[in-house]
Amino acid sequence: MGELKDLRSQQESLVNRAKEVNRKVWLAGLGAVSKAEEQGRKQLDKYVSAGERAIGSEAALKSRYVVAARGLVATLREESDELVNKLVEAGKKQQGETEEAGNEYVLAVIGAVATLRDESQRLFDDLVATGEKRQGPGA
Repeated sequence: MGELKDLRSQQESLVNRAKEVNRKVWLAGLGAVSKAEEQGRKQLDKYVSAGERAIGSEAALKSRYVVAARGLVATLREESDELVNKLVEAGKKQQGETEEAGNEYVLAVIGAVATLRDESQRLFDDLVATGEKRQGPGA
């Protein structure tokens, strides 16, 4: 009879653990939705501000979403220019070039490959370190 009680206790423990895991997954999903909504509002405000700067006095006459769309276009132009410049500099560094000796597009591609390689190595190292911490000492 004791074996049946142990089995029932194990089953109840497993069910309770599954409920707790389910609750945490649900809360994580809820948190992700909240963060996405918050980030969406921040991005919209950012694009509206950029659109107002780009359009100027006409912004007051247009819909918030039209102004945001104009701001998105302006922001994408700025950010793409910054990204290309960053990749060209990374390409120069990779090639050891200090002046405008190479083709900008070739340098940008070389920089993109070097940047991707470096960032993926950092991510992999971080994941390994996190896995080691989770595994614990001496495992």
